[in-house]
Amino acid sequence: MESIGKIVAQHLYVINVIEDPVERLEALQGAYVLAEELLVVSAMLANPESIRGVPYGDGVLTARNTFQKYYTQAELCCWLAEALDAEPVPVAPGIFYVFKNQDLEQRFLLGRQENRRNVVKFTRLSRPDQPLPADKANAKYQACQAVLEALWETRISLGRLPDRSEITDAEALVQHFVSIPAALRFIQSRKENAEAILEQARLSRLDNLRVYCADFQFRQRPAYRHLEAGLQRDIKAFFGDYRQALEAGKALLFAAGHPETIAAACRVASEQGLGWLEEIPPNPPFSKGGIGNLETHNLAKGGQGGIYENQSLQLHTSLIPQLPPVLRVYVACGLKLYGDPESADLIKIHIRSGKLTLLCFDDFLGKPLPRLLQRVKLKLREQDFDVFEYGGEHTPPYLYRKSRFLNEEMSNYAEQLAFDEALENLKLFNLDGYGPKPADFDTRLAAARWSIVDFILVRSQNLPSPDSPCGRHFTYRQLIECGATQAQTGLPNLPKQPGSYTALYDLAVNILDPLIDYYGPIRLTYGFSSPELARRIPGRIAPKLDQHVSCELNRKGEPVCPRLGAAVDFIVEDEDMEEVARWVIANLPYDRLYCYGKGRPIHVSYSETPAKEAWEMRKAGEKRVPAMFKT
Repeated sequence: MESIGKIVAQHLYVINVIEDPVERLEALQGAYVLAEELLVVSAMLANPESIRGVPYGDGVLTARNTFQKYYTQAELCCWLAEALDAEPVPVAPGIFYVFKNQDLEQRFLLGRQENRRNVVKFTRLSRPDQPLPADKANAKYQACQAVLEALWETRISLGRLPDRSEITDAEALVQHFVSIPAALRFIQSRKENAEAILEQARLSRLDNLRVYCADFQFRQRPAYRHLEAGLQRDIKAFFGDYRQALEAGKALLFAAGHPETIAAACRVASEQGLGWLEEIPPNPPFSKGGIGNLETHNLAKGGQGGIYENQSLQLHTSLIPQLPPVLRVYVACGLKLYGDPESADLIKIHIRSGKLTLLCFDDFLGKPLPRLLQRVKLKLREQDFDVFEYGGEHTPPYLYRKSRFLNEEMSNYAEQLAFDEALENLKLFNLDGYGPKPADFDTRLAAARWSIVDFILVRSQNLPSPDSPCGRHFTYRQLIECGATQAQTGLPNLPKQPGSYTALYDLAVNILDPLIDYYGPIRLTYGFSSPELARRIPGRIAPKLDQHVSCELNRKGEPVCPRLGAAVDFIVEDEDMEEVARWVIANLPYDRLYCYGKGRPIHVSYSETPAKEAWEMRKAGEKRVPAMFKT
């Protein structure tokens, strides 16, 4: 594959801009003559935007007065095949490889089916965990460790006994062990579970070859003598002869035509951690946030009964080689015209509709909420695809719950999983279906005083407008300007610390909103108190304890009230405030509550770690002393 990458850099041609069809053909054929191993042809494909222009020849003149001949993928493929008398291999939309070297072509096509992860996994599992005893055999192993481990990896990657020509440093092995089989027996004896590992490697290689042979049904089958020597050895070892290999590929291809087989394979893949299996009823109930409660719908239908026409498996494209063979063939059928799926980020396998969807995002692995840039719908039956671009009028949506489509071995998986769980735990959004629109998501997240830094949700550090909403029923200003002393003095009383605004928001959402939902309107009598305001309040107050000062700092830069959080005093007109206090104690996650009597305001606070302490302020002469509130 690395050598192909070098050739690509040397022989890249774009044929859209040549006006004369004859000259275009001559340019293509001339480039093919010059190519040594393969030719890479790149062309712009037609899309709804590209067809705009003045018709000119077999193309259009664009707004810049330049000629463009736009192709469909199928049209480009047919033109290349006829012009070069060779079968082009699609690798991406508008990009084809046309091989001159048949051995290179077969290595490339087989390489697409390789599951290298299994080779690495088997090699890792087979290494002994404990140091080997200091004996003669161990000394021999230590002296030849590098070549022995290379031999073992070759044995696993091939899934069969290697030919001498396939072994690195074969002479060194023969020198130390007399023969290659003896060296293989020796290294195998040093590995734990060697027989099981070799059997897994054999089955993995067999699957790769079955998928590769299934592909022959779609292209001109090479003669056995033109196959690479290693591939000929594979066919003999795994199938006996070429005819049996082709039959195995055909059987796998026919199996991919049965939706029940595909559905079962998708379920197996999902259970193995390869993607997200989604089962959506044909006519799902829709709500404001997207798809409704499917669990309820399923129960109403009798659990798992019924056929889900929209059933699909969605996963990262790098995981395709790990899928069960029948799914890899199913995917390969859809990609015959498209090319390499790894030019996209996600693939969605529509189990019953005969379609695949490829999704491209901006920095898929590097962002917790990547945005969709392109969606390509591949239609297996028509062997055609549609391309949908996002941007401009079509706002690129976020991808929510991204961890569902990843594998635990992929980059940032643990961070993504933690982010997804944290976002769900906020309970701010309905993430069913496609989830909220980006603008709605951003607005709601910011209003709740959260922001995203890398893969972590952190509390916002901005100072919002006092008139912006604080929960569902108040603004920040209403919690800041509700005290009598503030009204008399006219002090701005604005919080200076972002944490104070966050604490006020949490107080409103967790205490005041549910309180109003139950009792109706309440009257605030005392809310946030800046240190400046606290100094102006007559009477006995305790700024270092009562949490009205929230997260504000003193002159030393330390919290005035170490309890942090936020507090408010309120009264519900025409209600027994002792009964209100009992309701709060029974139903809300308060931090501290002080009840002053049936007709007096209640003091209640909230913090990130609610202490749930409730006190009754009883009269003792001219003072009030706290006593444990009796519920």
